[in-house]
Amino acid sequence: MKKISKKPPHLTIIISTQKPTYHGDCCF
Repeated sequence: MKKISKKPPHLTIIISTQKPTYHGDCCF
């Protein structure tokens, strides 16, 4: 998994919005 902290804030929000369940399904 790529480090989200390295990505811009707006990209992090997009990832969280598009895949909200990904945080729970995968060991993020």
